[in-house]
Amino acid sequence: MERLLVKNNFCVSLNVLIRILCILGIVFIISGIILVAFSFKNEVLDDKYIVKTAAGYISDDVKLSEGELSVTKNTEYVGNGIYKVVYTNHARAVGKKSLIETGSSFFITDMLGKGYELITEKIKINDTECKLNNDKFDKKKIGISYDNNIINIEIPDKLILNKNKIEVYIKLVSREVNKKYPTSQETYFSFKPSSENDFYNKKAVQSYMVEGYGYIELDER
Repeated sequence: MERLLVKNNFCVSLNVLIRILCILGIVFIISGIILVAFSFKNEVLDDKYIVKTAAGYISDDVKLSEGELSVTKNTEYVGNGIYKVVYTNHARAVGKKSLIETGSSFFITDMLGKGYELITEKIKINDTECKLNNDKFDKKKIGISYDNNIINIEIPDKLILNKNKIEVYIKLVSREVNKKYPTSQETYFSFKPSSENDFYNKKAVQSYMVEGYGYIELDER
């Protein structure tokens, strides 16, 4: 009987210890999240400006009809006035029919917000680092160019059925307090539907807006 009591007491103590460790683990996780949040909230730029607000955007899941094309854009603040922006093209094929005109391209255009610049050294296409190709475009690959603070992504018709991810980084270079700096003025995608694609009645070039901007608001330190 005494041995049984000792064993039961040991089990009770072990269960209590496990519960305490679980509670401590949850507390540490929550504390970490709070610390990260406060690190951004109290972030200082140029030893003079406080990041008062840094908002981002997470896109919704995409549900397409047959023949439809779309683009999503996620905008995530990563610190030091820098945003990671990810564009993803989506398409739903109709059998073996083409979706856009043969030999044409699918374009994603982002007019960056005033006060931001593209970090040209940090560009990835489908998780592979790449460079700008303002001067020459290879029709077999996805191209990205940057001019007048406008990002232009060109996806050849043969790659449009793939779910391509283009990742860039933009940085706030302007400094003015109590002013919201949107990361983008306007983002849209454009293409010319194939004559085989019945989802689009109009077969001329058409454009559609893309949601997904964030913004930074500064204050004096």
